[in-house]
Amino acid sequence: MADINNPDDKFSSYNNLTAYLTKGKKSEGVDDMIDFLCRSKIYFALTTNPTIYIPHMEDFWSTTVYSIEQGIPQIKAKVDGNDITILEATLRKYLKLQDEGAAISYSKDEYMRTFVSIGYTGNQTEYTIEKALMGLPWKYLYDTLLQCISQKRSGWHQVTSALASAFHGMVTNQGFNFAHLIFEGLRYNLQEGAKQQFFMYPRFLQEVFNQELKELSKPARIYIMLGHKNNIFQSMMTVSKKFSGVNVSLLSTMLNMQRTPGDSSAIPADTDPTPSTSHPEQQSASTIRTPVHTTKDAQSQKLLTPLLDVIVQPEHRAPVPSLRIPTFW
Repeated sequence: MADINNPDDKFSSYNNLTAYLTKGKKSEGVDDMIDFLCRSKIYFALTTNPTIYIPHMEDFWSTTVYSIEQGIPQIKAKVDGNDITILEATLRKYLKLQDEGAAISYSKDEYMRTFVSIGYTGNQTEYTIEKALMGLPWKYLYDTLLQCISQKRSGWHQVTSALASAFHGMVTNQGFNFAHLIFEGLRYNLQEGAKQQFFMYPRFLQEVFNQELKELSKPARIYIMLGHKNNIFQSMMTVSKKFSGVNVSLLSTMLNMQRTPGDSSAIPADTDPTPSTSHPEQQSASTIRTPVHTTKDAQSQKLLTPLLDVIVQPEHRAPVPSLRIPTFW
């Protein structure tokens, strides 16, 4: 069962943000990558923006229990008086991820070859990746995965093997199991002794609650998620003196990627995304209109605008065998 001890640090301003997939002056140089993400199988997960009810998150994280039943890992909780069970398959279904059977990891050699193919000029023999040696569109892709899909809320320049694998799977069109990544993030946040437990993945969880539980209350206390447009372009401005200056365009494997026919998620218009107002009658004086900012979050924000030569280092030096469940932290 989760134990959230600090009521002032429940949400993080930099976890599970809504993706910024709008073209404009600031997006010059990344428009093709935006188109790619709009065609991708994670588009819905990047952009879904339900009204997040704070009492629902409080219920979930105060009652969650992780277990394995008949060989299937699951998270059980009670939300608004309703029992709910979340499996990896639950996340896949409601976030429209279409990634069943996809790899949960790739070896360091595999994903490093992909980084080289996109114009990365760092040392291929070292277990470090310098983000500043990546071209602009690839930084945009990486930062979008980092801030919108990963479980992280700080340490923006430490690339785990899981994120490197996700990057590789998308770029090569070999696929990646994002449902597994998200489920393992939730599980880790529940582990006894886990540091800095918080209300992880609020967008994703609320989407699951809304779809799985048909009779939910609509409390007045809501939490407004930030989009990542306020810092995404600042985060991409770091350029190393060692960078070749060549921005490699999309790879051929990315050009024909399409979501499965019948996916009802729409391609966004070129307008700024706004917080969901599907229940405007609930937005009273008790509404939280800005995320809770903490000292930790402020420190994380400073990390978004480094000066030069930011070195990103995977936390795991040995490749993870494909049949084992990887550790992402």
